Amino acid sequence: MSGRPRGRLAGLLVMAVLLSLLSINMVWVLRNCEELKPVGSGRVAPAIDLPALGGGREGLADHRGKVVLISFWATWCGPCIKEMPMLARLRRANARRGFEVLAINVEGDPQKVRQVQASHEAARQLTMLLDPDGEAARRYGVRGLPYLVLVDRDGKVAQLLIGGGGEERLEAAVERALKGEASPPDHGHPSR
Repeated sequence: MSGRPRGRLAGLLVMAVLLSLLSINMVWVLRNCEELKPVGSGRVAPAIDLPALGGGREGLADHRGKVVLISFWATWCGPCIKEMPMLARLRRANARRGFEVLAINVEGDPQKVRQVQASHEAARQLTMLLDPDGEAARRYGVRGLPYLVLVDRDGKVAQLLIGGGGEERLEAAVERALKGEASPPDHGHPSR
């Protein structure tokens, strides 16, 4: 057999393998397309059920009917630590109105979180959850910190605030969500 027919046969074989892999990938994408869409205003917030720092598990389902601010953070993230007092104030000021803050540590290391709590009173005032395998952060599309997700009473994302929202802007977003008012559209892009 000459080199040309072998080359064509090898090329056809490579093409068949690539088409098979592409087909498998397309089937996976079609089955998982909802999970692949970015989290954005008006979309149902992905369910979370995570280990709580104090023991047990907690997630969005435990706060159904409330407005929930999810704060993804890390112990090495200075801006995350700096905004904790603001988050604790928001929680205290609005708890009776059905508002909760879930602080999700993306490192998932309880010892590191306890160290932050030992030196920052505001961290002791927040519900601390751990994301040891990064699944919650992945489902929410966390790519930078701080990363805040405001979820309305119906379990839909009211607003995303990446890199910290600024106190006035965050207070206004929480107030709109507590009143049941729509947030400004983010057109599928996180707010900055």
